[in-house]
Amino acid sequence: MKIIMMLALAGLVGLGSGIPGFSQGVAVVQFATPFRAQTLAGFVRVGSTEVAAGGVLVEECTGDWKVVKSSTKTDEAGHFSLSDKSRKGLHYLRLSGYGFNPTLIKVIISGSARDKELTLQIEVAT
Repeated sequence: MKIIMMLALAGLVGLGSGIPGFSQGVAVVQFATPFRAQTLAGFVRVGSTEVAAGGVLVEECTGDWKVVKSSTKTDEAGHFSLSDKSRKGLHYLRLSGYGFNPTLIKVIISGSARDKELTLQIEVAT
């Protein structure tokens, strides 16, 4: 009986939250307003602190967040770069890492943006 219950619970964990790669119960954070920058590069910080979020997976996705177009991980200083040259227009970034809530961010790349690079935040999972 215990084995059946454990298998049933294991099956529930794999059902997903509608976002590929994430299981139920994970708080997915999505920013409503797009960020603006000149490039798809920048820094990821832990919450609103100045602490660098090293080892965070940064993925550029399609508009429905289902297909990953390119990806990288932040270095120890929290820096990432997804492209050597700027690609103007709207981009969809997904940030994830062990111990953090997955974060969905829209970014508009424009030569007239005030900031050259992005400063993003990822929240600690509770």
